[in-house]
Parts: sequence; structure tokens; C-alpha cells
Amino acid sequence: METTQSRCLPGPWRLTASLCPAGGVTAPVLFAGRLYEGITVLAALGYDAAELSLRDPAEVDVERLRAALAAAGLAVSSISSGRAFVEDGLSLASPDPAIRQAIGQRLAAYLELAAQLGSAVTISGIRGRLPREDRANEVRRATGRALHDLAQVAQALGVQLLLEPLNRYEINYVNTVAEARQLIADAELEGIKILLDLFHMNIEEVSLAQAVIEAGPLVGYVHFADSNRRAPASGHTDFAPVLAALLQVGYRGYLGMEILPLPDDATAARLGVENTRRLVEAALTADRARRTEQAQLGGHN
Repeated sequence: METTQSRCLPGPWRLTASLCPAGGVTAPVLFAGRLYEGITVLAALGYDAAELSLRDPAEVDVERLRAALAAAGLAVSSISSGRAFVEDGLSLASPDPAIRQAIGQRLAAYLELAAQLGSAVTISGIRGRLPREDRANEVRRATGRALHDLAQVAQALGVQLLLEPLNRYEINYVNTVAEARQLIADAELEGIKILLDLFHMNIEEVSLAQAVIEAGPLVGYVHFADSNRRAPASGHTDFAPVLAALLQVGYRGYLGMEILPLPDDATAARLGVENTRRLVEAALTADRARRTEQAQLGGHN
């Protein structure tokens, strides 16, 4: 997903943050229950977009939302579907036909809203959990077929689908970039891309940078959270090699603050801008130095 120049970041990326219209949620979102306050704050800080964490698209008044976004100058980068699994128990892997029918209807609604807002849709926890028995492979294949059908609908609507690997403590399949790539290949998920969440990758991947390289042109979105699920530079993640790898694979999409509202929402949002900008500036400086050195070495050959 290509983007235009960011309002707050140098280089090829734009900045977004996850907001939620419902209060009392456990997801790593900012301004939960205060969506329109969140939109105003993000715009004032120079963010380019907002990511929406929705249990159901009916949670938002589309016309009011579009008017608020237009007034703030923000796009919608993605709609996250994970709350439908956490709060409603809907999943593609459910053995219950009624639940599978309900999830099909819910996903169709996400795609319709995304088409109206010009955003992507993230498929993460809504995949559900595989049974720990002989039926696991059967359910995995059925989930792949459902995603294949969903991807075709998304393409027809012009909506980018994003497959997000999650850590093993939240879901028991597609935990790594390699597993996401395998599912995309096995199920022939044409047009689908991978959402890289550095928090989950910190748990599952041997090397964050190498996982980015392995994802390559399939990188479609990045959750730029630190190891403690707070704003970048609040934990122990080394972002420099990750950013270098993103430059190497030519990624030009969003860096997303799907982070905890700590110490509070406004401070977390501000740190998301300030720390990410500093990290990006350092990465671009290092990349320019590397290119200059390569050019000089090439001139001596």
C-alpha cells in the first residue's frame, strides 16, 4: 500500500494510531470510548491516519466519522477485526456453522465499511484457534478456503486485506511471518498482504529484521510497537535493523501505534510521534551513509 508524504515523518512512511469507539476494552488502543477526541488529538500531533478497532462496523456512525476525519485531515489506515473474536467469540475456525455464518456476515460488513472509508481490513484473532486434535488440519484448510473467498470479495471492492501473525499466547496458528507466507501460498490468497506487528514478532521471530526481509513485497502494514506494547523506545526492541529492513524491501506504507495508553492516552500518542520520528530520522541517515559508502567503493573498482 503506497502512501503520500507524511505530515510528521521524513522518508517513505506515514504514521497512524489505533483508536476505539468503545470504552473498557482490553485491546492496545488509544482514547477508548473517546473516538472523536482521539481523532482531534492525532490530527493536532501530526498523524496521517487513524486505525479503527471495531467489534462491529455498526459501532460507528459512518457519516459523522467521515465528517470528523475530513475536518481533521486524517485517513483511515485499517479496520481491525480482532474484537469480534475477543468479545463476541466469532472466528473462522469455529466448528459451529451458525458462528461461521455470523462471522461471514461480520467480515462482509467490515469490507463494506472499509470500501467506504478507503481503508484496509486486518484479519488477526478473528481466525480463531485450531482444535488440538486430528481435525486441526481440516479446520486450517477450511479457514484457508474462507480467507480465499474473502480475498476475492475484498479485491472486487478495492479493499486491501492484511493477515496478521499473532503470538502463541493469543492464537495457535499463523504465529510467524513464515507461517503467514505458507497460508497465503497454500490457500492461494491473491492480493492479501502481511501485517507485521513488532510486539508479536518480538515473541515469535528469531530476528525481527530477517522476518521483514522474508516477508519482502508481502509487507502491507506495520504495527510499530515496542516489546512492552508501549510507544517505540519505551521497551527493549532495537528498531534500527527493522527500519533498515523495511527500506531494503521497499515498504512504503503505514507505521501504526497499536499501543497501550500509558502513562495516558495523550502522552502515548505524543511519544508515538516523537520517538518514531527520531528513530526514522536515524534510520534514513544511516541508509544515506551506507549508500554513499557503497557508491564510493564502487567508484574505486
